[in-house]
Amino acid sequence: MHRLSILTLSLLVAAVPLSLGAQSASRPAVGARVRLMTPTLAERPQVVGRVIAVDSTAVTVHTDLGADTRLPRQFITQVDISEGATRRKVSVVRGAFAGMLLGALAGRLSIPAHPDHARQTGSQYAVKGGMLGGFAGAIFGAVNRPERWEHVVLDGGTLSPPSP
Repeated sequence: MHRLSILTLSLLVAAVPLSLGAQSASRPAVGARVRLMTPTLAERPQVVGRVIAVDSTAVTVHTDLGADTRLPRQFITQVDISEGATRRKVSVVRGAFAGMLLGALAGRLSIPAHPDHARQTGSQYAVKGGMLGGFAGAIFGAVNRPERWEHVVLDGGTLSPPSP
């Protein structure tokens, strides 16, 4: 009985910091990598870069192109913060799976016009196409890792998770 209560107490103590850490707290906006949606600005409907200044009327971003852009808050409809690039393993698996499906479809559709003279069946073409497509997709996934974004709210000079 005593061991069970000690085990229960230690599990509760260990769980408390995990539940508190799972809640995202507000972060300073300056220095964060963001994606700002500004659809009313035809020349810049989306701006990606690091926030270098925030005030009550505008947000200034150092864009990936190297320019500093000052955007009035009234034109910003959505703010996303970067969570970094997708993990390489996840990108490779997704790319391989997509490549395999597209390759199998292409292989199946590439049956010769006269199937009587074909050396292989349609499913054999699909398997070969899927293998080649899966390999090509895995390489593509390893090289191209998309950035992940989390929707946040720009509140003053901080970035906060949206309220439920």
